Amino acid sequence: MGRVKNYFFCKKYPFWKLKNVWTNEFMGYEYTWYDEIPEGWRKAFGKQLSDEILAAGKAYLKEHKDKTWDDVIHWEQIKEKFGELRLYASAIDEIDKILTRYELLSRCYCEDCGKPARYATNGYVVYMCEDCAKKQPPENIHRLKESDIPKSSRLQETIIKKDLFLSEKKCDEFIAHYKEEDAKANPTREIIYRKIDKGLGVWMLEHVRREWVAVDYKKEYDIDFKEKWGIK
Repeated sequence: MGRVKNYFFCKKYPFWKLKNVWTNEFMGYEYTWYDEIPEGWRKAFGKQLSDEILAAGKAYLKEHKDKTWDDVIHWEQIKEKFGELRLYASAIDEIDKILTRYELLSRCYCEDCGKPARYATNGYVVYMCEDCAKKQPPENIHRLKESDIPKSSRLQETIIKKDLFLSEKKCDEFIAHYKEEDAKANPTREIIYRKIDKGLGVWMLEHVRREWVAVDYKKEYDIDFKEKWGIK
């Protein structure tokens, strides 16, 4: 963008200042972390990404007066990998969720021009719009389909039962009892027993089921890949 434009750009969005990953030394305004994002994705959602990080960071700094932007987000690397934008950073939880959403959202836009993605290359994946796909040999690309929607899962904990005890010893005895019963079960039950000190001599035992569940992208990140990719 040029040093002058980068100066005013980083004045508005201070987290895009380019700093040394290891020393955190400011590297000047010739280049910014924002420039690491491929042009098509900057056109598609760059401003929206910047505004969301800014809003979350300002809210955090307003609540934590002793903190700075260096505490809010510290960039480590920005690049494309497997057709997806990768935003590697140490950040507060609110911003970490924002980064994850835009990493996923990048699959919905052409990396080169920013138009909606409709095709993907075979082999090493690159998502592209219809116009950019026409420049590729037909055998190298395919129309995005439902089977291209990414699949991932996360570990979920569900509390299925709670017991209260007036003695820690009694609570420990029940943990040992439940674990023994679980070991005998066929199939073995995957339950965790979490002991919590409620104070005043009261102990609570939580029975927690842990299981891998599919990530619902619509619910978690408000991304509908079928709609974004134009799949009917």
